[in-house]
Amino acid sequence: MKNWMTGLAVVVLVAGCDAQTDSSSGPDAAADERETCHTDCGGQLFCDGPQITREAASPIPCSVASTGSVEEICRRYGTSYGLTCGEATCAPRVTDPRYLRCDLTWLFWYRPPEDAHMEKLRCTSLPVIGSPCSSDSECHPMADVLDGNLRCESGKCVATPRRAAEELRRCDVDGGAGCVTVCGVSYQPERCFFDEACPAGMDCATGGDCGGLCLPRAFGRDPANPTCPE
Repeated sequence: MKNWMTGLAVVVLVAGCDAQTDSSSGPDAAADERETCHTDCGGQLFCDGPQITREAASPIPCSVASTGSVEEICRRYGTSYGLTCGEATCAPRVTDPRYLRCDLTWLFWYRPPEDAHMEKLRCTSLPVIGSPCSSDSECHPMADVLDGNLRCESGKCVATPRRAAEELRRCDVDGGAGCVTVCGVSYQPERCFFDEACPAGMDCATGGDCGGLCLPRAFGRDPANPTCPE
């Protein structure tokens, strides 16, 4: 189905197909007509058994796949990170209470396999000492162990201490680049995604996003509503 309007380009979307007319002012306007047919895929994460997979993140031409629902087509041409929940279950959403802020559904959270880490939060249990792995990313984030850290060694996650404790850096000028105000003081904290990325004595605190700030544990996990010293 196509709609024609003099001097205007009109796009009509029908069941994943768009008929696009690019009109010009001359008699050859019809010759500029272009038709495309595709299924739009948004790159959402999904579970394939214990495997964490992302559906296709770009349009799939009808010449490649013309049958099946949008979800079926997008998942058929999805990509596996090689990340698996192992003996745990891959869940529809994040279940660890520390990271409930992380939706991890949309393409925004895409990471190449070597950098993938937050996708692991879709597992109902996080890595612990001895969990199987093929890279450090599969050991993070880890189960809640105070000041603990894991790295991948000989196919298993092994314990290693966090970085030595550091003093939270203050900003020379309030409101400077990278500065945040916590309890009336302007600091320049390190950015983070998960707790073990921070020095000992700090956790990855955030108030509503997946990325956070390395703040001393005494402040709590919400920089917008910290626990301030009296």
